[in-house]
Amino acid sequence: MAKSSRWGNDTIENIQGLITEHVPRNTKRNKEMVWNQFTLFCESKGYNLTKDVSIEQLNDILTNWACNMKKRNGEEYKESVVKMMWNLTAKLMQEKYFNEYKIVFNPFTDIEFSKARNARDTKRLILRRDPEKRKSRVTSFTAEERQKIIHIWDENTPNGLQKKFFNIAATELAWRCGEGASVTVNVFDPEKDNEGNFTGRIKYNPGLKIGQSGAESMTADKWLTPNLSDVTICPVRLYNRLLEMRPQHVTTTKLFLIPNPHWQSNNSKGWYKNIPVGASEISKWTKETAEKVGLDTKKGKLQTIATGWQQLRFKIL
Repeated sequence: MAKSSRWGNDTIENIQGLITEHVPRNTKRNKEMVWNQFTLFCESKGYNLTKDVSIEQLNDILTNWACNMKKRNGEEYKESVVKMMWNLTAKLMQEKYFNEYKIVFNPFTDIEFSKARNARDTKRLILRRDPEKRKSRVTSFTAEERQKIIHIWDENTPNGLQKKFFNIAATELAWRCGEGASVTVNVFDPEKDNEGNFTGRIKYNPGLKIGQSGAESMTADKWLTPNLSDVTICPVRLYNRLLEMRPQHVTTTKLFLIPNPHWQSNNSKGWYKNIPVGASEISKWTKETAEKVGLDTKKGKLQTIATGWQQLRFKIL
């Protein structure tokens, strides 16, 4: 009886076939499209990608490609497309010279290709100055949309009160990275003056260390301040009402709780259960609110950006 082996018997050829077979279809199409465009460019400029072409010449080719790639109609590509096409071209050129000629170079790190990389970056910088060519990442809500978002929920219901407060506090307090799901009542502290009287402000400091685009960790105090111009959307009032409607039997410190479906019945134990709302559910609240007011949520991911509730925005990621 032949002794079995713990190891597989796939050959290098079979492994390569598996790798090729599982490359996503869109990736293959993208590579073909970019390389075809680059080939047409080389033909029009008289470039030949042969073994005899020096590294310096390849650098000049990629430099020219970075600054002169155009659409079929002669228009400029968007900044993000220039980055994608140049990077993919450089990678495909690197693979071509290794596979066909066993010549090794790296357009992304080798100093010989620094001019080509600089040309790519310069072209992108120029295109960013054109509003029609730079990548759209943030689109502001209109004043009407903002008003709908912060007024859409009925605070006289358990679900509505929580979501109304969430939509205001999420931007007022710079909540991000799922911070809203981890918020507890312990991180809120009403401010008092020197005589022990409440000032109306509420200090918020969860002690989290969440980096913000290279800035210092988010550990400084933040504040909920009274909205004197429109009390219906005052975050301080809404937070205090959340505490008032919190049943006495609740022991969890999490701020957002699962609503009691029988809250309106005569023998109800209160508005909320002693169970926190899950992080996955809270992560849907922003999108749910946008859809409720009739906004198009198919364009991108909705995210609150912390510059105050009056600047709640729609971020496309």
